[in-house]
Amino acid sequence: MRIPDLENTVRAGAIYYLPGKVLAEMDDGSKSWEVVKWEQKADTTKTGTFRFHGKVSGYGQGVTLTLHIYAPFGKPVKLHEGTMLFDQGFELNMGANQIPENATVTITEAEPGTALTQAGLVLRFDFAGIELTRPVSCHMRWKRKRTQVTWESFTSGPLTVGNTYTARACLAAERSRA
Repeated sequence: MRIPDLENTVRAGAIYYLPGKVLAEMDDGSKSWEVVKWEQKADTTKTGTFRFHGKVSGYGQGVTLTLHIYAPFGKPVKLHEGTMLFDQGFELNMGANQIPENATVTITEAEPGTALTQAGLVLRFDFAGIELTRPVSCHMRWKRKRTQVTWESFTSGPLTVGNTYTARACLAAERSRA
């Protein structure tokens, strides 16, 4: 018997249940739906990539499901440790910052000025309930490649609540190579 790894993507807050059965390829080439017991339930309150492990009776290798949970742009999202996923393959990692219980970020697409129209996606970050004292990393997936995002801050000093920060994706060069 062979059971391939599974992968799925859902929005944060969506109701999602890990599958009760998985499709297995039997040794004779036939296929059969087999019951799987997962070690834990999916929690869609946090964004990121999570791996779930399950067992199928008579199959010694176990089953793995990778679940990508992403948040939409334009809505406040509760900050947490680790990599957070957003629309359009955007990733945000809060790094070593202390994250208060109710801290959030709202990421929206900004209208680029004429100087930034060729830069690609321009994002605005509105942080609430947190003072950023350590670096924050941002990445974007472009054609399955991870692309570094550069920060352009309109203030001096550490990032703080109430200020506007714009990140501009370095996609122009990537697009020309694609």
